[in-house]
Amino acid sequence: MGPQISTNTQAILLLTAPLIAGRKEEAAPLLKPAEYNSLARLLVTKGKQPADLLAADAAELIDHCESRLGPGRINTLLGRGFLLSQAVGRWHSRGIWVISRADAVYPKRLKAKLKENAPPILYGCGEPSLLELGGLAVVGSRHVDEGLKEYTMSVGAMAAEARRPLISGAARGIDSSAMAGALECGGVVIGVMAKVMSEEPKQVRQEQLGLRVCEEPPVDPRVVEAEKEEVLLKEAKESSTPAERLMDAVSVILRDVLSEPKNPEVVAEILNVSKPQVNAWLGELVKGGVIEKLTKPVRYQVVKGADRLL
Repeated sequence: MGPQISTNTQAILLLTAPLIAGRKEEAAPLLKPAEYNSLARLLVTKGKQPADLLAADAAELIDHCESRLGPGRINTLLGRGFLLSQAVGRWHSRGIWVISRADAVYPKRLKAKLKENAPPILYGCGEPSLLELGGLAVVGSRHVDEGLKEYTMSVGAMAAEARRPLISGAARGIDSSAMAGALECGGVVIGVMAKVMSEEPKQVRQEQLGLRVCEEPPVDPRVVEAEKEEVLLKEAKESSTPAERLMDAVSVILRDVLSEPKNPEVVAEILNVSKPQVNAWLGELVKGGVIEKLTKPVRYQVVKGADRLL
């Protein structure tokens, strides 16, 4: 049995996760990754955490947050408590645990490497500590000849012999061949999948996997027939526009550049872009609470506490 769902994780699920299987929720749009990150930064600057949004005296805090995300939106999403209780019941009946970035058990590797791009929510079955192991990633084409399949299986076998987890996409071809090679030698296999696991690779049975990762929450009962030694992980996130993805990447870069105060001219020189473009980016990040503007002279720096991920 995995960790109990924390109050922080319950709040993040209510804000970001689809909770109804098979039909679209229209009460209020779920928070996209960039929107949730903006909310998390705001909470950090106020010394709060997602769980505080569920407190009896949260009205003022919610009003402040909705001033950025739209009136009534957070209240509506947080009001989905009955749907959440039903979803949690389904997950628990299948041995699925749920953790969030605000939990101490959330993988430190993901936070360190992905920072704000780390998924706010992870769903899983099995031992959560497997998420800290890392491993060798092997991905490739679905359409390969037998010779390449055999070679890829040997790579998986070498990973197992070296006691390194084999990480792949679980699709047929290169991915499942590498996984099968690792499994035949008693290795740990981690499958990272783009969608709900409706397509099972022929060489790999679901119960053999040490870990699975997917972008959708486990609301489809066909997906979650997991054994105790399996870990089924999913990332709950909404699709974003190219502009939002670009701004997410810029945010990560500028957070590193502005660990110490710098003026726009220096930032433009470091990034080799025009000053007007830098000023536009800085303005967006100040508005989002990622960085702050200093005066006399004008400089920008990361907001204190912004590196704490919720």
